[in-house]
Amino acid sequence: MASMSGPEETRERLLERIEQLTMRLEDAENTLQAIRQGEVDALVVSDPGGPQVYTLRSADHPYRTHDADVSRAPLRNLGAALCGAT
Repeated sequence: MASMSGPEETRERLLERIEQLTMRLEDAENTLQAIRQGEVDALVVSDPGGPQVYTLRSADHPYRTHDADVSRAPLRNLGAALCGAT
């Protein structure tokens, strides 16, 4: 890029800054949307003592949900087999 001075340089810098801020705003909005929609399990927050992890649900929630689905799977399969056999 050729060196510029005066109003054109200032205008170009402002346009670049607007583009950077727009991207940061989009990232922040996407992050908040993910949190609101329950797509985030935990947050890592910088602290003077080191990073801290804050879970938004019980840490075992995904496992309990998975276990419940797995324990119901044989019943679903049995039901499908009985329906298919009649």
